[in-house]
Amino acid sequence: MKISITSFSIILITAISLNWLSCSSDKTPEIDLSNDCLDVEATYATTVKPIIDRGCALGGCHVNGGDGPGVYTTYENIIPFIEDGSFRRTTIDQKDDPLLGMPPEWSNNGAPKELTETELEIITCWIDNGYPE
Repeated sequence: MKISITSFSIILITAISLNWLSCSSDKTPEIDLSNDCLDVEATYATTVKPIIDRGCALGGCHVNGGDGPGVYTTYENIIPFIEDGSFRRTTIDQKDDPLLGMPPEWSNNGAPKELTETELEIITCWIDNGYPE
């Protein structure tokens, strides 16, 4: 069985065309760009300050005369710790470390020993969204 060059060319062009057409109709799957923080409207005044007041800015810690670095009683005072990453590091990244995580497990001033998952999400989203006042 002998196939002529013309027949072979037609078969080859047909195969390439079918392959090309099948690829051109493929759709790239959409990338899910959803962000867990899109649904969280966290601002310092409405959602974050109450968490800080309850777990950070209280007797002996992040208040005037406290042992903690920084005074977290105002937005302006906490921003340097947000910007240098230390607030996120100790509150979110090292939260399970008994010595470095905040709030500390060893505190005896009435502060919670840990933040709730909701509180952690609020703080994370607040920072990730540019820490609005």
